[in-house]
Amino acid sequence: MTLGAVHTVAAAGVAGGALTGLIFLTRHHDQRRRDGDRITYRLDFPPHLTTDAVTAFSRSLICLRSRPGLLGRDSVVFEVVSQARYLEHRLRLPRRQDHQLPTHLVAAVPASRLAQI
Repeated sequence: MTLGAVHTVAAAGVAGGALTGLIFLTRHHDQRRRDGDRITYRLDFPPHLTTDAVTAFSRSLICLRSRPGLLGRDSVVFEVVSQARYLEHRLRLPRRQDHQLPTHLVAAVPASRLAQI
């Protein structure tokens, strides 16, 4: 291999590494933006909540399926927070799909209540 060919291979490797780093950095920053841009709801479930209702709601989250690409992905976060005398359920939703998901929850679990916090 000639010296010129070695330089070409080395330059291609450096350029490929730089491009890969740029893609990861872009994705990281986009994911942080998405994670910080969620709306939080407090959930109040009915006492007679069934497994089927929870399963129906979980399956309705399929609308969040994202297309493959270089950017981050929207996600839903369920939290259970211990308060002094009770457990509080929270749901954190992507702002871009905030209008869809609460409707899905109420359809799947009719007696549930959501309050934005």
